[in-house]
Amino acid sequence: MKTYEIWKCTKEFPYKKKEEIIEGCTIPDEEPEIISVHESLTEAEAALKKYSTTARTYSSGAGKYIGVTEYCVVSYDPDEFVQSADVHAITKMVEVDEIA
Repeated sequence: MKTYEIWKCTKEFPYKKKEEIIEGCTIPDEEPEIISVHESLTEAEAALKKYSTTARTYSSGAGKYIGVTEYCVVSYDPDEFVQSADVHAITKMVEVDEIA
């Protein structure tokens, strides 16, 4: 039986590569945070509506970066020998904020 989860996926991008920031750019996150588990795709997609993508620009000693957080609905069958997850929905991409 398939399991449906909402994952929180994050990734940092050098500001010079901001054109790489598109919907789904944080997937695959090597260690996504599991936000919730649902019994059906419909239930998981309804729960996903509570979340939204964020993109924040910040500076560090190494330069200017953009941190992106997206949420997605994934499914997989825990009984399969080889685990693979299917992405069904992702929160919409937002505009990247600017540091003055």
